[in-house]
Amino acid sequence: MTLHANFRSLLAAGATATLVACGNGAPGIDNRIETTEQRIKRQKAEYDASPDIQGEDLRRRLNALGIEDGWMTPITEDRGIEILQLRVPAAAFDRLDHRALAKLMIDSRHRFEFADPRQVRIAALHHGAETHERDKARALKELAERGQIDTYPRYREGMAMQAFAPRLEAWCGYREEQALRVVDGAWVDYQPEMVDLAARDVDGRATASFDCVKRVVDATTELRRRFIGNRGRQGAIDY
Repeated sequence: MTLHANFRSLLAAGATATLVACGNGAPGIDNRIETTEQRIKRQKAEYDASPDIQGEDLRRRLNALGIEDGWMTPITEDRGIEILQLRVPAAAFDRLDHRALAKLMIDSRHRFEFADPRQVRIAALHHGAETHERDKARALKELAERGQIDTYPRYREGMAMQAFAPRLEAWCGYREEQALRVVDGAWVDYQPEMVDLAARDVDGRATASFDCVKRVVDATTELRRRFIGNRGRQGAIDY
């Protein structure tokens, strides 16, 4: 996924450079660095506190949203994972509350998906929009908890990406162009090195910097996400 004035995640390999200011002179980190053990413990606690929707509870919730039992079929994916496939008549699908379905799709611990390609696409768009809203709310909450809500780098509409990207990198402890790559002056992509450093992290410093950038990106409503293949395409859906 990419962002207009935007960011995309890239798979990374082979990066060797180090962070220059993570935890030292990087206001976005401010020496708040989790160890791997602390991070795993926090993520487990968050998962345990999340909704546990599956089985008959999931079916009841789907019924409440207008999905009939006869439209639900358990199937097993190639990887051996059981999911609930929904074959919904077109007219009935168009009457559904798609945002409510997207919320249930995110909260459910048992996957369900539509069989019809058109319905899959529409559901994916609402799923993406709901995920973006949740990411933004979480990012703003974390910035407030860190006392950074008034100090994090702001992107203003019309601001040159060449000016914004280095400010964000420095705030999160990266060298210029170590985390972000400006494309055509209006798009910003994640650099492979940024992802690779976080993937190979051993002391939490690189992960803290990665999370710092993502937190600001998620909180910045002026940045719009787009799938990589849609970058610059007229009429493309974004969030």
